[in-house]
Amino acid sequence: MINKRKTPPRGPAALIRMQGDVRDALAQALDSCQGLAHLPKQGSVFLKPNLVGLPSKFSVPPFGVVTTTALVEALVRLLKDHGVTRLFLGDGGLVNKEAGTSTQATMDILGYPELVRRYGLELVDLNQGPFEEVTLDGLRLKLAKPLLEADFVISLPVLKTHGQCKVSLALKNMKGGLHRQSKAACHDRGLNLDRNVALMAQALYPDLAVIDGRYALARGPMHFGTAQRADLLIAARDALDADLVGAAVIGQEPGQVAHLVEMARLLGRDLTLPRPLGGVAIEDVRLNLPWDFPWADEWTPAPFAKAGVKGVFMPKYDASLCTGCSFIFNPALVMLLTAGAGKDLDGVEFLTGKAAQPSGRARVSILAGKCIVKELGGDPRLGRVIKLPQCPPKLQDIQDALRQAGVAAELDSFRHFMAGLSKRYPAERGFDPADYQPGAQA
Repeated sequence: MINKRKTPPRGPAALIRMQGDVRDALAQALDSCQGLAHLPKQGSVFLKPNLVGLPSKFSVPPFGVVTTTALVEALVRLLKDHGVTRLFLGDGGLVNKEAGTSTQATMDILGYPELVRRYGLELVDLNQGPFEEVTLDGLRLKLAKPLLEADFVISLPVLKTHGQCKVSLALKNMKGGLHRQSKAACHDRGLNLDRNVALMAQALYPDLAVIDGRYALARGPMHFGTAQRADLLIAARDALDADLVGAAVIGQEPGQVAHLVEMARLLGRDLTLPRPLGGVAIEDVRLNLPWDFPWADEWTPAPFAKAGVKGVFMPKYDASLCTGCSFIFNPALVMLLTAGAGKDLDGVEFLTGKAAQPSGRARVSILAGKCIVKELGGDPRLGRVIKLPQCPPKLQDIQDALRQAGVAAELDSFRHFMAGLSKRYPAERGFDPADYQPGAQA
């Protein structure tokens, strides 16, 4: 395997307020953490932002979900100033044809073709490979060769929480460098996601981490969470150090974030929190963001209980739920909530992922996704079974399955929900769409 990825030497971490010109703030952060001290000017540099997915077929706010284009462009300019000539930028984002999500679609929405024109960088869809297959402590993964072969990799995540891993920062961000099947494999039936993320991240360990805290996202990693303007920037040569600071800023004790604990174990280190440079104390900017969506009981999402939705068995998502089925879980929840408000739906069960178990009380059991169909297809505890074996199922099929179960589901209710998300982010509270487009040229 051609793998230049090695854990970089540790150095200071930086935490600064992102005020004024983004490029100036980034330069201050990189100077503070000595982030470009080992930059190979003649080698290849790969930027790995978080491009988890922006749908092209309906509009959703990007705040806190994907890395701001303003920060990406500022970093590209600084790297060019340092003499870097071979510059690549890429990710392996969510692919869903029905919603129009793909790596290229997200890049187009964020104005990356203009960055190519201005700076000559090369865009890479890591979903397209090529890949190198490795086995890491029994876990077989296909890793994107462009990341393995780069001389210098920079992880550019967003400051956000994660409904399965508590935080999604510089280490978790590298999961975009896996083959689609390997991403799903990390969400195994044994609920070992945190361990698998650490193994993956060690193999794809970046040389520099820059955490974009222009906006911070609670209950991430997708659009269903809630963003706030934070104007923070975290940088460190060592990605684990960056994540320790990021987790503390979010409000998570690093020792309670399992993939950070596992990464420290793999590296033979402790979880001592570095004292960041930059004139900002963690305790002065701590955000205390919630990471989890609440359930009223084992079978009932909290919004169902609030809206009086009865007769639904929808167990809470778990770590076996991969990104593809995570994307269809929320539309199902919204359609059930909208159709069932104040009603008794008389025993409709919705199961997905790999580890969910039947209630044993359902009239109709919808099995959404190839994995849950394989796991439970003949289980005697199920009600009348409706199988959706696609990977992942189409949103239209979710609507049709709910209707077969006697629920007056409307896919448009989810579209209206998504369209309404922008109302959360008014300009007077500092939410600026221009952060997600290239800046004006001088």
